[in-house]
Amino acid sequence: MQAHYHELYHSFQSERRVNVNDELADAELESIRRAKGKLNGSHEPPKFCNCPETLINGKRVAAPPGHCCEYSKARSALVSKAIQITNGRMGDLEGDSQHARAWTKYFVLVMETLSAPLLKQSNGANESLMLLVEV
Repeated sequence: MQAHYHELYHSFQSERRVNVNDELADAELESIRRAKGKLNGSHEPPKFCNCPETLINGKRVAAPPGHCCEYSKARSALVSKAIQITNGRMGDLEGDSQHARAWTKYFVLVMETLSAPLLKQSNGANESLMLLVEV
């Protein structure tokens, strides 16, 4: 009688082959990930999301601390409106670098004004900016 047919010694063959080196490497990578988290002052793994802000040069990076996906999506939705307002006031983005800098400054002003309600920071200063943008 062979050992694998005996009732006391019978065991099933594993369907999944395990490479010990792969298991050790995975454990080492997990240890490195935890150590990096501790260095950054966080014991949590980095958070990845599908926001456009976390895609840099075609590579997805971890979301920064305090990142809010809802705010990012709402602010990204305002970009096309801000471009229309800026083009209406400054003209298309064609010409010299002076015009490009002025266009960018005005675009930033418009984006700050449009996104102020998202941050719940609507105060008297932002109302004056709204008048400037609407003109």
